[in-house]
Amino acid sequence: SGKLTASDAAAGDLFGWSVAVSGTTAVVGALFDDDGGSNSGSAYLFADPVLFVDIDTKPGSDPNSINCNNEREVIPVAILTTSTADGDTSDFDATSVDHTSVTYQGASETHVDQKSGEPRRHEEDVDGDGDLDLVFHFRLGETDLTCQSTEGTLTGETFDGTSIEGTDSVDMVPGGPNVVVVP
Repeated sequence: SGKLTASDAAAGDLFGWSVAVSGTTAVVGALFDDDGGSNSGSAYLFADPVLFVDIDTKPGSDPNSINCNNEREVIPVAILTTSTADGDTSDFDATSVDHTSVTYQGASETHVDQKSGEPRRHEEDVDGDGDLDLVFHFRLGETDLTCQSTEGTLTGETFDGTSIEGTDSVDMVPGGPNVVVVP
């Protein structure tokens, strides 16, 4: 968060005359900015950079099947630590994520500390590559996933304030309490 200012501001430009916001992106208009001619106007784009990270929904399972009729189902989702030295496309330390900022399809971590009410932190090597990943648990009924969903997205921030986002496929299957789905 901070103050948005025009890089070439001048008195009388009317910076902020119009504003549009979507997610972490804002467009701000300056009605009378005249850089392109007398009172031609300008629009300024402000965007919060997002770091895309690797996640694994239901670590160890493929496909990532979720019973879409069981609102109490708990969905484990891991943010993976990645290393170019291991052949990954980027270097990212999952333990740098502020676990209290993470949501998955609108839901927060279901496991919370009884005294503080804050989400519990779960660090574990879920992909067997020798480094720590960060694991979360989300209750299906608290997400906006539906039986038609094909992917789930996790968002959050690192401890230094960098926004993160990761997406993985989900296989939403209808089922009852005693139904076993075999692929």
